[in-house]
This record gives sequence, structure tokens and C-alpha cells, in this order.
Amino acid sequence: MYNKLSDFLIELSWNPQLKRAYAANAERTMRERGLSDREMDAIRSGDEAAVYRAAGAEDHTVAKLIFGPVPTPDDVVKEAA
Repeated sequence: MYNKLSDFLIELSWNPQLKRAYAANAERTMRERGLSDREMDAIRSGDEAAVYRAAGAEDHTVAKLIFGPVPTPDDVVKEAA
């Protein structure tokens, strides 16, 4: 179930440096991490089910337990403060 998107979401949940970079420029951070256009579109959509599908998760409920809610740049800024 792991791919670049799932690895990115997991690291974003614990890495303060990545959180700051994502909060400052989400687009650049996603590109630097090698996310595909499909993966970035899923994140931009704000649709958790789409993000989890793009991350390779077939079961949305299980994915949410593993990855937690999909963070927006605004969420990450609040956490970093």
C-alpha cells in the first residue's frame, strides 16, 4: 500500500521541517517529493477518499487510521505555530 504519496503523508504527520516547507509552499514541496500530477490533484481536491485511493488504499477507513486526515497547508501552518 505504500508509494510516494503514502510515504509523503506519513512523513508529513511527524516531520516538522517537512510541515514548515509544505505550509510555506505546498506545490513546491509536493513536486520536490516526487508526487505525480494525479497524487497532487487528489491532495488539492480536499477529497480524503481520492487521496487515499491515490495512495493505493482500497479501504478508506483503514487508510484514515494509518494516515490520519489529509492535511491542508493551512492545517500544517496551525500545527507549526
